[in-house]
This record gives sequence, C-alpha cells and structure tokens, in this order.
Amino acid sequence: MTPDDVTCLRCPESGQPLHFDGTLDRHGHLLTGHLRPTGGARRWAVQEGLPRLYREAWVHAPDRFMRRFFYDAIPRAHDPAVKLLLPLLQGVRETEGQLRDAYLDRMALEQLPRDRPAEILEVSVGTGANLPRLRARLPPGIRARIWGLDLSAGMVGRLRAGGRAHHCLG
Repeated sequence: MTPDDVTCLRCPESGQPLHFDGTLDRHGHLLTGHLRPTGGARRWAVQEGLPRLYREAWVHAPDRFMRRFFYDAIPRAHDPAVKLLLPLLQGVRETEGQLRDAYLDRMALEQLPRDRPAEILEVSVGTGANLPRLRARLPPGIRARIWGLDLSAGMVGRLRAGGRAHHCLG
C-alpha cells in the first residue's frame, strides 16, 4: 500500500479521509506510522505496512481467541485445516475448491465497470485463497484492483508470503 492508496480509505469512526504520517519502505510502500483523519486527533496505527483500522474493543472475544491462538499463532495450519474441515463442517460433499467457486459464482463480476479499474474488497481475506480464483473469473476487458482485509496479521503475512498480496489491510 502506498500513500496514494491511502486516499481511498476513510476513518472507520468519522468517515473522514485518512492521511499517512510515517516511514516508507524502499519501494514507497507504507512501513510504520499512523493514519489520521482530516481534522481528527484519533490515529490508526500502521505496523509492518498494515493499517490497523479497528479498535481492539470492537473485536468480540471468540474472534480475539481465534486470532491469537490459531490465525496469528499457526497461520500455516489454516489452509490445510480449511481444506479438510470445511466440507465436514458445511455438511456437504463438495470440496473446499468447489465451495470457493460456488461463492465466487454469486458475484456479479460482469457488472463491474469497464471504463475504469474496479475496486474489489475481500473482507476476511485470510491467506488469500480466493484471490487467484477471483482474478481468473474477471471477465475480459475488466480491470480491477483487489484489496484484502483481515484482523489477523498472521493471515496477511501468509497471504504476502504466498505471493497473492497486492493490497492488504490489517
């Protein structure tokens, strides 16, 4: 994420545009610092290039537990566990890939604008397993910037390590 990318973000509390104060890496991407809303005193941390656009108090206890003891602690286990457990927990005979494809089938990708790049946000992006499938399903002539959002720095770290990340928010 670059300082120019920050212009599309808004403060979750006030809705005001955000501005970056901090350091950039050698490629011009956010590294550490803060995002602050126009005219606002509240700031949002940027750590390891990830804007933290939430307050810990907003995260429910079960989600905090899963983030701490699974998503952040052992992110490598996530994808194998999902592949194994998702079909069992869903009570269906479909594979994890088939379930992901069915999810993507419901998206109206053909309705995305053709006159400008579309902006797509995947909430709870995890390790980014849907991203290659989503990119492959974009209709010809549609350009898109795909963003990922996740509460877990461990999941976003796996997404980045797997080469699937272009724009991530923590």
